[in-house]
This record gives sequence, C-alpha cells and structure tokens, in this order.
Amino acid sequence: METTVVRAASWRRLVRPFDWVIVAAALVLALGSGWIGSGGGAAGGEVAVTVQADGRVIDSWPLSRTGEVRRDTIEALRGPMVIETASRSVRVVASSCPDGWCERDGPVGPGGTIICAPNRVVIRLAGASAAAAVDGITE
Repeated sequence: METTVVRAASWRRLVRPFDWVIVAAALVLALGSGWIGSGGGAAGGEVAVTVQADGRVIDSWPLSRTGEVRRDTIEALRGPMVIETASRSVRVVASSCPDGWCERDGPVGPGGTIICAPNRVVIRLAGASAAAAVDGITE
C-alpha cells in the first residue's frame, strides 16, 4: 500500500495582495475609532449633566467646580426622581421605578450614563474626558 503525503499550502499563498489592503484598512479603522471614542485627545471643556426623558432633553446644567453637592428633582414617567451631582459625578438618589436599578448603579463620572428604563430617563455626564456624541438611540 502506497502512502500519499499531502502538504498544506503555505498561508502566504492563500493571501492575495488586496487582502493585505483590507487588513490594513480594518486595523486603521479599529485604532481610529478607539482614539475618537476616548475623546480623541481633545482639549477639556465644561463637565455637564444632561437629563433626557422620552428622548427629549428636559434639563442640562454644568457641574460645580467647587465640589458643591446639588440635588435636583425631575418628574419622570412613573413619578419623581432625585438626582445628585457633585464636582465630577452624578447619581440617582431616589427613583419611583419598581426595581431601583438606577439607584444601585451608584455615581458615574464623565462619559458615564445612567438609564432608568421604566421611567424612560437617560442621565448623561459629558465633558472633559467624555465623548459628547450619541452612539445610537432605539425606540
């Protein structure tokens, strides 16, 4: 009985020149999107809180640089929500939603987002080290 040896083709023979262009373009896009998503090294700005309910901005205010703690109450779909802001963070202190996940999230810093789905409220802290653009909105 005769044995036949089949050699695997070298991977270099399988890759065509245009494949290298696609790999390089994918690498540039991946690295570029990471740089842009991290703020892109842009100069700092004012850190601000934006509150959206039902897809509309209902309130927005800059954070105090003095470290002063501020509490605001907003009327949400299921009742009031109390939002506490400090010099570099925001958190939900009290919410009328049934599970209270937004309260348990704790404080978030620049670039952070708190979502209360039952109340349809999104609280975003944007500014110095945050990317200000919205990725996407679903309804």
